[in-house]
Amino acid sequence: MSKNIHAVAMRFVDLVLEHEQWSAVNWLHIDDLNIFLEAVTAAGFEARAVRKGNVLGYFRNVNGFKIDESFTLNTTCRFKVVAQNGADHHSATLWLNQTVRNVWAWREENNFSREDIIGMIVGVIEDSVPLRPIRLSNEDDYLREFTRNSGEHLRDFHDIDSLCVGIHMHCGGLLIRLRQSEFHDQIVCKGCYSNIIRFPTEIHSYGELRQYAKEILVPPPNFFARTWKRLQALYNRFW
Repeated sequence: MSKNIHAVAMRFVDLVLEHEQWSAVNWLHIDDLNIFLEAVTAAGFEARAVRKGNVLGYFRNVNGFKIDESFTLNTTCRFKVVAQNGADHHSATLWLNQTVRNVWAWREENNFSREDIIGMIVGVIEDSVPLRPIRLSNEDDYLREFTRNSGEHLRDFHDIDSLCVGIHMHCGGLLIRLRQSEFHDQIVCKGCYSNIIRFPTEIHSYGELRQYAKEILVPPPNFFARTWKRLQALYNRFW
């Protein structure tokens, strides 16, 4: 445990314990908003800011796409996390809402001390860093972790779930694992219907999949190579 995470957890717990009814809190000082921001950042979320507001979640159909029926993610803490691109950060807002709820549950229901709660929040922050995306193709298809309602994150040692391997980054569709032959499986996107990567059936964990993909794929281009490729594409398009 680093001293920095302990300090982040201490400031977070002290702020949460200042208000008994977080659903009724409509304003926070900028310093308090920054305390929330440093907590979600320490937990591994790429966030720009924390602001007052609700975030809506949407139910998904069998193909992994959103349907019209929605629900409010942050029913306890009416403050939302804003991602680096300015959009609502759904998973970070869900984490913040649940963590605020946990602090008061540990105090009221379990009668834990402030020091005990700080220690537990340190563990929550350390456990909240999401699975690092896995590059699956030379076209830069990435597997992103599917956000679970429990808030628990996948790790490289976890087995791959065939029903929902993860989310197809940028597309947003569900990735599933299908048996392709006697010795090989395939990861398929139910959103854009792409067959993304073929790999041996003996691969069981995300770490094994990450290592296999790294071995068979061409290393991703660096920033300058990507920029030059885009400039060439623009040149070919207009001239």
